[in-house]
Amino acid sequence: MACRIKHLKLTENEIQRQIVQGLTALGYVVLVTSRRVKRCRTCGNWQRGDDGATKGIPDLMVWRNGWDGWYGLEVKSPTGKVRPEQADLVHRGTPVVIVRSWEEALAATEEHAEAVMG
Repeated sequence: MACRIKHLKLTENEIQRQIVQGLTALGYVVLVTSRRVKRCRTCGNWQRGDDGATKGIPDLMVWRNGWDGWYGLEVKSPTGKVRPEQADLVHRGTPVVIVRSWEEALAATEEHAEAVMG
């Protein structure tokens, strides 16, 4: 019987971890702004929200010496959906790119660096 290998589907958190490690290793400063799930101190249930993060803010903010501002990466899994607040930032011309892999994040960041640095 032939061995079947399932395609590994990375979660959004796993993709984000790869991006943070990769960009940091290349000398970029990366701030993680994604909303966290936390345990309620009163009831003990896990919940989102009330963590101070504004809805729609990109998961990662990236900066490198010589840039005059931050650049946002919104990380999604291959099947993840973009929320209206996230799409709104992109459509307004805010420097935010939606990425679904380490490779997409690297390509988008290098393209941004080229545009900024010339």
